[in-house]
Amino acid sequence: RGVDLCAKLTTMAKQQQTDFDPETDRVVLKVLICAAEIWFKSGSANTEVTATSPHQRAQIYKVGRVVEVDDDLVAVNTFTGTRDLKSVLIECSYLLNYLERTNWSKISDHVSKVIR
Repeated sequence: RGVDLCAKLTTMAKQQQTDFDPETDRVVLKVLICAAEIWFKSGSANTEVTATSPHQRAQIYKVGRVVEVDDDLVAVNTFTGTRDLKSVLIECSYLLNYLERTNWSKISDHVSKVIR
C-alpha cells in the first residue's frame, strides 16, 4: 500500500511540474497559462488583492502558511500585491498544470471565460 501512495504522489508531482507539452496537453492549458500571465503582469491581480479587505487577506495568508506557533496572529501578517511575479507565475502554472492534467471538473468554467 505504501508503494501505491509513493507512485501516486510521484505521478501527481509530475503532473504539476512538467512544462506544457503540445504532444500530450490540450492547447487550452497553454491558453490558461498565458491568460494567468497577462492577469498578473497587467496589474489586475494586484488590483484584486488591494480590493480584498485586510481581514480576508489575513485569513487567506493564515490558511496558506504553515507555522509552528501563532506568532502570525500576533503580528497580523497578511499578503499584499507584489512586483516580483516570477515565482508567483511558476506556482500558478504548476497549479493550472495539475488541475488540467487531473481533469478537475471546474476547469471548464475557467476555460470558457478565457476563450471569450
